[in-house]
Amino acid sequence: MKKIILLIFTLCLINSSAKAEKNNSELFLAVAIDAPHSLGTSALFAQYTFPQKVGVYAGHWFSPDGDNSALGTEYYVKYKRLRMGLGSAYLFKLGPINGTHLNFSITSTYDIDENWRLFYRHFSHGSYLGIEKNKENSGWNLIGVLYKFKAL
Repeated sequence: MKKIILLIFTLCLINSSAKAEKNNSELFLAVAIDAPHSLGTSALFAQYTFPQKVGVYAGHWFSPDGDNSALGTEYYVKYKRLRMGLGSAYLFKLGPINGTHLNFSITSTYDIDENWRLFYRHFSHGSYLGIEKNKENSGWNLIGVLYKFKAL
């Protein structure tokens, strides 16, 4: 089921990219790894950012700790080449890295040039803040690159 949802979501993003150049929206594909908690993890993400600084994304990662997928949304603030995002994500599977389906997401990106960005995205449900203390919460820490596509 998750693969079907991700496929539909990704196709919607790609279909929307034809209008992206006219309204300053952006479509990205990303590759990433999780370095601190789950070595050997690799991830793929599709992300669409609207002109209102709100973005949606879908991703799937392959991990020794268990494959997982996420759907999420974030609000972004930009300062020069740096962007910060705060939002929420739904993670499809529970495991030793995350113990809840609903999570916070925090993202930071740095513009390398017009089409490439470095990024860091963290998923957590906040047990260190006192939320759901009895659940696993190492958190996913994905580090990678984003590539911005031009409108079709």
